[in-house]
Amino acid sequence: MSFARTAGMGGWSPVPRVNLLPAAEIERRDRTTLARRWFGGVVIALVVIAAVSAGTYALSMIADQRLASENARTTDLLGQLSTLSDVSKIRAVQKDLEAYRTEAMGTDVAWGPVLDTFQKLVPKNAEITGWDLTTGALPGDAAATETPGVTATLTLASSTPVDLVATVRGIRTAPGVLDADAVELTSASSEGSASTYTYRLTTTLDQSVYTGLYATKDK
Repeated sequence: MSFARTAGMGGWSPVPRVNLLPAAEIERRDRTTLARRWFGGVVIALVVIAAVSAGTYALSMIADQRLASENARTTDLLGQLSTLSDVSKIRAVQKDLEAYRTEAMGTDVAWGPVLDTFQKLVPKNAEITGWDLTTGALPGDAAATETPGVTATLTLASSTPVDLVATVRGIRTAPGVLDADAVELTSASSEGSASTYTYRLTTTLDQSVYTGLYATKDK
């Protein structure tokens, strides 16, 4: 029951009102209102789910496209690499040839300057008439000035005696020389001619005499 004001002679006066709707109708209306709310909530939830699903699908499509692009790029790179297989084989052969050349020619020596060096080491009154030159090992980690490079057996000829001790001592102290020693001394003379003195010396030069033209170069 409710009250309302009505206009009369004495002004406004309360008039009672009674809600005559059955309880069942009121309950039905409440259920209808509640159902509408639930329906609205379900619709909103469906919209959110649809939006999330659409976003996920879009991201999946983008990821698939990127994957397809990367796969295509990988296939293209593999194709390019396959075309370079001949180049790789050629490079491998080149490296093998360079290694072989280094092993075969790593002890390359400029023999002219070496012989000039030996000629400067012997006395002025002697002449080199023969030589036997042997190269040493390939250049290694040791310093070139500490490793044997060329070992020589020199044959000297002179018409006058040579101070062999002083000659050997002078050769040993010369730059680039690791060792020197006297091996043999002979003299020969014929009737009516001057005597000829023959000396044999051994000496070893360090690897600074190597040209290094065929040494392995770091790349």
